[in-house]
Amino acid sequence: MLNLTKPFWNKGMKVFFDNYFTSKHILEKLKFENTFACGTIRSKRKNISSLAEDKSLERGMYDCKTSQMGIIIYKWKDNRIVHFASNFHGVEESTVLRTEQDGSKKSLSVLL
Repeated sequence: MLNLTKPFWNKGMKVFFDNYFTSKHILEKLKFENTFACGTIRSKRKNISSLAEDKSLERGMYDCKTSQMGIIIYKWKDNRIVHFASNFHGVEESTVLRTEQDGSKKSLSVLL
């Protein structure tokens, strides 16, 4: 995977992965090479910090951990749990309006 990203190294570009390719090791290496990257990540990957229990999260809630290298692993619940890892996103929140199936609007906190 790193060979595929070499043309983007040290150019400040962003690379996006799906859960098959995303790992903490790859994100650390790309950050070292000044290449931003993020993607969904499998919850069973090695070196994934322990996050909140699935049962404790309600829809729209999240938990996150930051490694010493600045890699952030998020666990967010929508209809299902989604794991996301990034070497350039932060933990800032914003509020958005979501339209529900019945047409009503609901305010949700989202990460930027």
